[in-house]
Amino acid sequence: MSGAAPPERDPHPTRLRAEAAALGRHILGRPVDSEFVERYVAAHAHLPLEARDPGDAAVLDFALAHPVFLPCLDAAAALTRPEALLHRKAILLAAILEASPRYADQFLPHTVGWPGLLGLGLGIGMTTAFQLAVGLPVLALVGRRA
Repeated sequence: MSGAAPPERDPHPTRLRAEAAALGRHILGRPVDSEFVERYVAAHAHLPLEARDPGDAAVLDFALAHPVFLPCLDAAAALTRPEALLHRKAILLAAILEASPRYADQFLPHTVGWPGLLGLGLGIGMTTAFQLAVGLPVLALVGRRA
């Protein structure tokens, strides 16, 4: 038996559950099963994800308070601040979901013809452009106000 103490649990599991629910809707487009919400909460005991500055925490707080902006802020953070707390937490939940047989199909490639591939590329490109057009100024504004 090693003398190492078990990792300390996050003191705010209710907040982590709310994060997981919001991020799950962002990633999957629908609610995440409670089993995976609890995995997200448990992961924080082993992978402490902390804000690196007040702006980082403010962006996460704003995204949770205004979930319509969450995809836009995540896209902007992924492009300009890939180490941002919001983006790191989204990646954590995506990894948890992707590793599960229940959600794996959401992350695996699907066979589509050229027209489907072209439509998918255009759809993703237009969505990303919109998310960045909204997310970049909101990210800058919220980060500065903190």
